[in-house]
Amino acid sequence: TPTPSKTCLPNKDPDNDNHKDNHKHKDENDQDIRAPKVLILGSNRALQQLKIVEHAVRLATSPASTTPPTASSPSTTSPSSKVNATGPNVVYLGASSLHSCYSDDDDEDGNHHPNPTERETKRNLSRSPEYRTFTSRFQDHFHCPLRFHDLSLKDREGIRLSVETWADIVLCDWGEDFQHGEWIETFLREVALEKDLVVCGVVSVTGKVFEFTTPFSGEEKEDGEHVRGGNETINKLDVEQDADLNICNKNDSSNRWICIPPDTAVSQTKRAQKLLKKQTLLRHPHQRILAIDNLAALLLTGHHSMAISGDVNSTCHILAMDDSQNTISMPLPWNWMEPIPTLELLELHAPAKAPHLESLEDFVDTDFVIAGNVAEMMMPSTTVSNANSCRDGGDDDVADDAAIGTGTDTDTDETEPATEAVPKIVAAGRMKALQMKPIVEKIIQLSNTPLPKLLYIGTASFDRTDKFLMCTQAFRELGCEIRRLDVSEEDTVPSAEEMREMVVEWPEVILCSGGNTLHALLRWKEVGLDLLMKESGLNGTVLCGASAGAGCWFSSLHTDSLRPDNTKNREHVLNELTEKELQDWDYAKISALGFIDAMCVPHFDATGTNGAKRAEDAEQILLEDPSTSVIGVDENAALVVVGGDAMAVSGDGKATCHVMMP
Repeated sequence: TPTPSKTCLPNKDPDNDNHKDNHKHKDENDQDIRAPKVLILGSNRALQQLKIVEHAVRLATSPASTTPPTASSPSTTSPSSKVNATGPNVVYLGASSLHSCYSDDDDEDGNHHPNPTERETKRNLSRSPEYRTFTSRFQDHFHCPLRFHDLSLKDREGIRLSVETWADIVLCDWGEDFQHGEWIETFLREVALEKDLVVCGVVSVTGKVFEFTTPFSGEEKEDGEHVRGGNETINKLDVEQDADLNICNKNDSSNRWICIPPDTAVSQTKRAQKLLKKQTLLRHPHQRILAIDNLAALLLTGHHSMAISGDVNSTCHILAMDDSQNTISMPLPWNWMEPIPTLELLELHAPAKAPHLESLEDFVDTDFVIAGNVAEMMMPSTTVSNANSCRDGGDDDVADDAAIGTGTDTDTDETEPATEAVPKIVAAGRMKALQMKPIVEKIIQLSNTPLPKLLYIGTASFDRTDKFLMCTQAFRELGCEIRRLDVSEEDTVPSAEEMREMVVEWPEVILCSGGNTLHALLRWKEVGLDLLMKESGLNGTVLCGASAGAGCWFSSLHTDSLRPDNTKNREHVLNELTEKELQDWDYAKISALGFIDAMCVPHFDATGTNGAKRAEDAEQILLEDPSTSVIGVDENAALVVVGGDAMAVSGDGKATCHVMMP
């Protein structure tokens, strides 16, 4: 993949050659690798969870579509018919010899009624409870056409025809005790590497399909007894406690794909916890375990992965041991819509490396203003005389010639810069607001092009890919060309020449993420990015962002940068600290870049984890220091400032911006 500082995303137009083979990824040498789509289930019951099935359906839909077929009432469509079906084709592979299958002569309660014309009854896989557990959500909610094959019948030609020419999703349910699975495992692996196919199954089954190896070092015990397991020699005494633990590390010249790095194991959560409790990792060369809850799933697509929760209480976890042999446990975020690089996901528990993060409060009084002269050009011709809210946008709230107005998705007036030297700024209340149509349309309008070139700067969110995906989703769906500049860590900072080209010469929009504003401002100052963004803004580039990426354009801002979980490894911190420790923090007023001479309060209508309302705390700061006006931005709103003109854009028709005067 490209270096993090210069990630480029091509147009998502399905007719674009770059997207005709969405099944392939690039390795570190920019070579194609085949990327199977694997959904590893915490248990068979995970496929009874609608959210997990939705992700499977989304994976199987066309690359041009980002929305899966909508779940609906139970279908009356025949399982084998495509009439009126909106979901992808699903093939269930099971083994009647392992399931509680009713015969063709049994009733629905399993009571046997012999048919005198038949010498023996047949086991009917489609009437087994396991079949219903795996397939009911696909059929009842997404109208997916279904086929099933009983592996015990060894109908290889029928299976080959269904999987190669018909299936979009394959549900694997033959169990690790099935004695004749070698052919189907090899066959499915080959098809998944060549065809855009989604394969679902528990760890033991998907591990066999994709040649997961049991994670043993092959250490010799005193009795010297060993048995073969996967591709490694394992000790017979350890098989019972460790055999469910699998990794995927296939990476040879014939099959260029990697799901999980060799130092990482995969298991069901309860089993993984038992292994850690017995300190199994001390005897084996694995640094961590990806553990999957019963009602959760782990999605793997090439080098990318994510946790999927069937309910709000289930997810995947990273389990590891630190240098002191203490267990580290971190639940993964479960509300992502897109996977991130697996190596990054596995390091989410690790803290960021910037030295200033060890004592961030020492930098609260740092002066970051670099655009004071620009702020003078952007002063309004008239000022608002009283504190007010611009919620309604009527004459009672703001005078016609006042600095603040309002806008919705029905606005027709365009906000144009007074001169080419005046920056155009869009400051949204939170990162999800950058997915809202009115706000996205305003950014695009100000760029003066329907598909602006967008530079994403995620320093405040420690360059996490999940935040990149959230902030840029709407622009990627439109087909905008996007670059990504990562400067949170020293090893990703590009050269001065490269950074200047990316920030000043190339973009039409610069978008800064939310997160830890103080960290971002310190890093920008260290690498000179603040001055480059000022130059770019004076060249006509739209400067926008959300939360931290909104407040950074003001002379000061109201920030939660000192919040204990406002860190790169937020999920780990949340898991380690007590509720009282997580609530023990205060807001702070810090300096910012200075394009707008006011204090910005993003999340104005929200309450912090410390229990303090943003608006009330900002009002108290204003009373203590009345030297600067305050502009509050609701979470689903954005403030647009061009020269001396400003307006509020509501993302949901209700949220707005507020002005507080000393």
